[in-house]
Amino acid sequence: MTFQTTQTADEISIKMTDFLCNVLTTVVLDGVVSVTDLAGNIACKDNNYLLSEDGTEFAGLATVADGEVTEFRIFENPKTGAWSAELPCRLVA
Repeated sequence: MTFQTTQTADEISIKMTDFLCNVLTTVVLDGVVSVTDLAGNIACKDNNYLLSEDGTEFAGLATVADGEVTEFRIFENPKTGAWSAELPCRLVA
């Protein structure tokens, strides 16, 4: 995995990117090769590793194996506590 921004990837950045790609790959048939925030920055301390301030959602852009870039959300259902992934125009669970 190659980071193409000027931000520095720390150990947590790399682990969170791998984690989020793995989670999204479970629901995207083509696989996800990278994730960034909406501005194209890697997951890092400055953007709370793509986690919302209330701790209930990861969000950003996912690059799918075929090169398509799409927004994603991994979020907690406030009623059930279950986590779900959402990517427009992709097969999701």
